[in-house]
Amino acid sequence: MESLTVLDEQQRQAFENLLASKAYQRAQAMQKTIYDEARELGEAEGQRKTECNWLVMQLEHKFGTVPPRTRKKIERLTSDERQQVAKDLLDATSLKELGL
Repeated sequence: MESLTVLDEQQRQAFENLLASKAYQRAQAMQKTIYDEARELGEAEGQRKTECNWLVMQLEHKFGTVPPRTRKKIERLTSDERQQVAKDLLDATSLKELGL
């Protein structure tokens, strides 16, 4: 059963002041919930997938079909590595030249 406490303005201000005090600084850090952590992980995964999809689309436009093993390599790259491949793609003449 969940409980809800409604604070009046004076109580809310006192509570916020208490949480802002030095004694409760650690409490603020603990306000991050499992939901917040899961959402951040989901956003990071979504960003990774988007980067991979865009890079594969660019590679296919320039070189044609991208083999499944190359797609796997792209998925294993870091974000910085994917960005570098995207830059190198401008001058590359093959997937092999890109290390893919």
